[in-house]
Formats: sequence, structure tokens, C-alpha cells
Amino acid sequence: MRTRFQWGWAVVLLLLGTAWALGQLFDVSTRGGEAYPRYSSLRADPMGAKAMHDSLAALPGYRVERSFKERFRPVAGSVVFVLDARPDASILNDCRRWAEGGARVVVAFQARPAKKDKAVEQQWKIEFQTARADKRWTVFVPRDESWSSLKQLGDEVTIAEKQIGKGSVVFVGQGVVLSNEGLHKGRDSALLLAILGGRRHVVFEESHLGVVQTGSVGQLLRRYRLGGAAAVLLVLAALFFWRSSSSSLPEAAVESTPVVTSPDDALVSLVRGAIPADTLAASALALWSRGGGMLKSWSAARRNRVEQALRDGGPVLAAWNRAHEILKRNST
Repeated sequence: MRTRFQWGWAVVLLLLGTAWALGQLFDVSTRGGEAYPRYSSLRADPMGAKAMHDSLAALPGYRVERSFKERFRPVAGSVVFVLDARPDASILNDCRRWAEGGARVVVAFQARPAKKDKAVEQQWKIEFQTARADKRWTVFVPRDESWSSLKQLGDEVTIAEKQIGKGSVVFVGQGVVLSNEGLHKGRDSALLLAILGGRRHVVFEESHLGVVQTGSVGQLLRRYRLGGAAAVLLVLAALFFWRSSSSSLPEAAVESTPVVTSPDDALVSLVRGAIPADTLAASALALWSRGGGMLKSWSAARRNRVEQALRDGGPVLAAWNRAHEILKRNST
């Protein structure tokens, strides 16, 4: 039983150690945010946007949150940051819909964007071009008076704004100005305030980067009200380990178990457990009478004396010893 006890606790310690090691690995891989896409507000390295998220969250009166939902619907009056976006119709149509609902949508485009989409440029009345000063970034050429410039690099517009419905859209061609690296190298507070447009509810939209909330085990338990079932499973697991590591017998009974060291001891233990004490002498006499050919090796007188010793009664051990002494004698 002691061995089973040790193995049970060894399994428990092994499971706890494995869970701790996995937690440490996850913490190391996500501490700096390198496991997340670039320009994610969860990344703390130069390619992330965690500094802006945490800075705005530290300001009094600001409400800052992240959205991991694929079907995201911002509230009116909020600022939605869509960082490292592609200049294609799929994401820009969502941005237009959010702006029409009253949100201010800030779209920072990817460095070195893919091939231009003429349909998108015609729809938005703006042209995407590569900056002359830095080929990595995008500049804008408005084809409509509804667009206004928030920042220019020479004669090239790097940040443009357009009113749509109850909200507005801001196109940022140099997304680095919103990254951790950009905030570290050049802190243009006036430009950031202009991009926010005086709004204090800020949402970083993460699902377009691939960071989608799929639901944790705890959320599933709460959603389907399985907390009671989980508690029952934990209790059953605890009972299983307790049963595997402890004995249901009293400690004295376990310690008094005889140790078998010889065939005679094994026979004594077997007889002691199978035959009641008050019938032991009668059982021994019955076995003696059925001895068959073995009894012929002794004389009739010796056999009679043995049977008489077993019949005399008295303590069972005394009768056994008398019969044993008769059989050991060489003479009758």
C-alpha cells in the first residue's frame, strides 16, 4: 500500500510540474508579444503598438479596449484603430460601415502595399502612391474635395481624413508613427490628438490581424453552466487519487499480516484463514482418516494413539502437539 501511495503522489506532482512548465513557456513566448502579428497592441517590441494602447489607457478620462471579435460593431463616438491593414475592399468596406455608424476609424496601411486596386481608388476618390522619400510607405492623392490633409511630407499627403455619415475615416500611410518605435523616436502629441479627433473611447481592432477570440475553457463552462459538472469531476479525481494512495484497512491489521517465509508457514496461514478455531481438531482428524496409503507406514497402534489424541479435546494446540510427538517417536 505504501508503494501505491508513493506512486499516486508522484503522478500528482508530475501533473503539477507539467502545468507549471507549460505556463512558463507560454509566459516567455508572449511576454514581449513576439507571438502576435506586427502592429498588434499586444506586442511590446518595436513592431507593436502596445505603447500607444497603454499610454492612452493611463490618461484620465480615456477608455481603451481591444476587440477580438470577427463581427465587430463599434459604438458611436469611439475611435477604432485598424493597424497594418491592406488597401483592399474587404477591410475598407467594414471601415466605411463603422464610420457611417458614428465611429472614427483610423486605418494605418501596410508598408510596401500590394498592387493597387483601381476599384477601391475609384470608390474612395483617392489614389494610393508610393512615397518618393521612403519607398516603404504610402502617400495619398485625393480626387475629391471631401478629403483633408492632417500631415504632409513636402507636397505628399501622408495622413488624410474624410467625413462619412456620422463619423469619419483617417488614412495613415506611415503606420510607424503609431508603433512603439515611432512613439519612442518621435513623440508628436499634437498629431496623435488630431488623429483621435477629441474622442476618448479608443478601440484597437485585432481580428483583422488574425488575433481572434475563440473562447477559453472557463468561458465555455460559464456559457453552458457547467461549473457544477466540473466541480464533480474534480471531486471524483481527488477521490481516485486518495483511493489509489491509501488503504481501507486499519493500520494495525496491515502491520499484523504474517510474513510467509517457508512452506510450513504458508500452510499454517492458509489453515488459519480457512478453518475456524473450534473445528480445527475435527478437521485435522478427518484429514488424517483420509490419508490413504500414507497411514500404512505407521502401525495400527500408533494410528490409534494419534486419533485418540485428536479426539481428547482440550486446547487445539495441545492436541496438535500430542499427535505430532506420537508420530515423531521411532517406537510405539
